[in-house]
Amino acid sequence: MWGARPIATAVALVTVGGVVWLLAANSHSSDPTSSLPSSPAIEPTARPIGPQARDAASDQQQLPGTPDTSFSPDVDFRQPQAVARAYLVAAHTVTAADRGKSNRRVLPYLAPDNPANPRGLVVAETPTVGRFTVTVDQLTVVGSNESGRRIAYEARWSIAADESSEPGRQRSTFVVLARQPDGRWLVTQETARIQPGD
Repeated sequence: MWGARPIATAVALVTVGGVVWLLAANSHSSDPTSSLPSSPAIEPTARPIGPQARDAASDQQQLPGTPDTSFSPDVDFRQPQAVARAYLVAAHTVTAADRGKSNRRVLPYLAPDNPANPRGLVVAETPTVGRFTVTVDQLTVVGSNESGRRIAYEARWSIAADESSEPGRQRSTFVVLARQPDGRWLVTQETARIQPGD
């Protein structure tokens, strides 16, 4: 049989071990992050953002067919005749260096459904040197729709090279304009011949 001293020693060891275990368990449960699963570290992406994200992050660019007074401050877009004149001058006043390029000076006057919007007009005829200067001689109304939101002009205009002493050559085209929801008149097409449906 065991004596009293060995029994007391064993009881003391068991008691101390229980106290240590309780303290360890209590400290583990008091840590709020101990029960959370570890998450992998988030690394910053090195890939560039796509074009849609860049467009969303950047300032909205001016689109053809939307108001912008910086293009043509002297043109009253509420007057179709004024828009037609400004368009003809912008469309046909070109330099020798413009051949084969896109004339984007016409963009402020183009309706959203104009085939040249938003690329601009391809320049096919240019002077050898200098530039062509356009003068609009006459605009005659040749048709309009019942709602008054579409109008067609026969335009007579002359074109001359700056470096030439010869008089300007006479041209005739048809310019069709449509009234936009915001009240502006914009060019839907310019053509050598006009069809009833235009």
